[in-house]
Amino acid sequence: MAAFLWSYSTWHALAKELGDHARSVDSEHGRESWSTPLVIGTSVLAALLATILSGVRHDHISYIKQWAVINAGNSPWSEPSNTYFPLHAFLAPLASIHPLLIKFLFTLITIGCIFLSALGPVSPTERLTHQAKLTLFIAVSLCPLIISVVYLQGTNDSLAGSLLFLALILSAGKKPGRKAELFAGILIGLGACLKVYPLLVAPFFVVRERRIRWSFLSACAATLAIVFSIAFSLWRDSILEPFRIAGNRGATFLSPFNALSHLGIDASQYSSILMLLALGLFFIYYLIRDIDFPTAVLIGLALPLLFYRVGHTGFLTYVAIFTPFMVRHWSSLFDNRATGKLSAALLAWMGFLNWFQLQSALNCGMTLDTPSRIFRDHGAWPYSIVLALTFATFMRQFSPSLSWNQIKVRGSDSQP
Repeated sequence: MAAFLWSYSTWHALAKELGDHARSVDSEHGRESWSTPLVIGTSVLAALLATILSGVRHDHISYIKQWAVINAGNSPWSEPSNTYFPLHAFLAPLASIHPLLIKFLFTLITIGCIFLSALGPVSPTERLTHQAKLTLFIAVSLCPLIISVVYLQGTNDSLAGSLLFLALILSAGKKPGRKAELFAGILIGLGACLKVYPLLVAPFFVVRERRIRWSFLSACAATLAIVFSIAFSLWRDSILEPFRIAGNRGATFLSPFNALSHLGIDASQYSSILMLLALGLFFIYYLIRDIDFPTAVLIGLALPLLFYRVGHTGFLTYVAIFTPFMVRHWSSLFDNRATGKLSAALLAWMGFLNWFQLQSALNCGMTLDTPSRIFRDHGAWPYSIVLALTFATFMRQFSPSLSWNQIKVRGSDSQP
């Protein structure tokens, strides 16, 4: 409970600070203080040291086994623990150079994306001070979720979340060009060639402002086709094995199916149906209410993931990477009060994820004491409440702007 209070109070205090700082454009906008490089350098150095000194652990142990099988000339999926798509297998040659090289690259890519999220270009109308943006960078790059999932465990969710974020910032502009749409499609395609969940938000990239983005769609489809064709030529129909393995995985942690199983109810067979239903309903809602695109991507992935039977916090690494960007993006759209509310909701969501991950890391997967085991088995219920309240807060900021008979999806990449 102390860890929960610490995490929540930290993020809530940051939300209040951001609300106070969201005023006019900082008079020193774009000008870094002398301490900025020192702070950023220290955070990056701490991340890299944690990555190296923690060695190979958690999921990365399985990764090393999987890559060793591939480097020996065997099918990636002859190793039973491999539930990943071809891009994961294509990383195998790097593992033969040094066991920690890929983990090191995951850290560099993730912290680079957090830097872009917090301090990269967003909008000319952004109203956060440089100090607030730097605070966001430190808070996210050194939060328990990122430290545990990325720096210590080296999970490939960090790469999937980073590719998704890069696609978002390429597409988030008011008038993204064709090149930006093409690169965004390639990035989402690559993410989906690693883990399936980046593909879940592809519909939000394809249809924006009631127009079909053909550049994005063609680039994403071509990337998927090329990568899976290469994989098929190397390993034939064994590339379908991850789908079979994923369908047989048990319910865990933040999944409601895990909580239901401890009440004697086995409903995990409905996971895929409910994921698609949640995604489809929210996508329709997104079209009807013309919801802000980055906000739709943020929540549009969290909703179907809630109903995935494997409820690992690692899947939500993207939320942490998105957080600084989202706060800055909202500050360019809304006044101080609305920005403060949205930021508080997002940071409270992050607070829960940080607390849950911290408890898991400190209690050996929440197995050491009774309170931890209770939250391991039933944590999906409070998480569902937190996500519902966050969703409600987000949606209240977007008033209805369309009716059913006003929805038109036109085939064009150009703006009117």
